[in-house]
Amino acid sequence: MFLAGRNRQVLTDREIRIQRLSMAAFLTVFLLFSAAVGMLVLYLVKSVLGIDLIPGFSFGVWDWFKEEVLGLLPKA
Repeated sequence: MFLAGRNRQVLTDREIRIQRLSMAAFLTVFLLFSAAVGMLVLYLVKSVLGIDLIPGFSFGVWDWFKEEVLGLLPKA
């Protein structure tokens, strides 16, 4: 059986603490994941534009992306 709607039960103090802790953990993980994806996108954009912040140093992400992702695209 599935129930939908607002939870109208009165929560105990322990349940409220658990709810707040789980929400804080979820938001922390979500924000860290979003920041990591954002940094990856910015790094790829930097690489596409040819911007070299540290001469002679590369994480290798752009080379991997070109081979694995862009290599799968059909040639025009």
